[in-house]
Amino acid sequence: MEKVIDFLLVIFFFTLIVIIESEEEMLSYLFVTSAAVIISIITFILYIKYNKKLISFVRSIVPAKFNKLLSEINHEAINGMAYFKTKNQIAKSLALLIVGWIVMIGIYYILSYPFINQLNLPNYAAIYFFVFSAIALSLPSAPAGIGTVHYGLYLAVQILMDGDVSNSQIDLVAALIISLHFLLVMLDIIIGGAILLIYRQKGNIKFINNRFFL
Repeated sequence: MEKVIDFLLVIFFFTLIVIIESEEEMLSYLFVTSAAVIISIITFILYIKYNKKLISFVRSIVPAKFNKLLSEINHEAINGMAYFKTKNQIAKSLALLIVGWIVMIGIYYILSYPFINQLNLPNYAAIYFFVFSAIALSLPSAPAGIGTVHYGLYLAVQILMDGDVSNSQIDLVAALIISLHFLLVMLDIIIGGAILLIYRQKGNIKFINNRFFL
């Protein structure tokens, strides 16, 4: 399910690159994307609630040779959602997911704003930085994806500037890329370390195979 969501987000993003040319279009795109997310959530809820009827219907219209594969995929999807015991858990998880995205985009915007202003980039540049960083970190690379993230952020700047990164701006672009990545890593370390210390003091952390669980 996570891979499916990641794939859909990548599709949304590349659509954004193709069609967005102004802040007005960005607002329209965000509205359409929000509507798509809401429809996806409703579809997911209906899929869980009427799973047996839905699977029976799909089996009746697809060739019999795909029935086994369909059953396996459905079984894995349902088992993957088995840790949700109540509707409140599902609602809280979705709310935290959306709030998390909003907070992260806000952090990218705050950290990159001075450079956005200096380079005359559009206000939605932070969304490009956010998504390019996420895609770069998902690729196999060196520790912390240093080179990959830097190149991903550079591509984001190139796209936002229509490929016109002049020699007079290259130092400012480099400063944006290096400082943004450095501050994000430091923020991860500080917040992650604070969470570990707080929960260790409360005795709510369990270490299993060098991984911690709250």
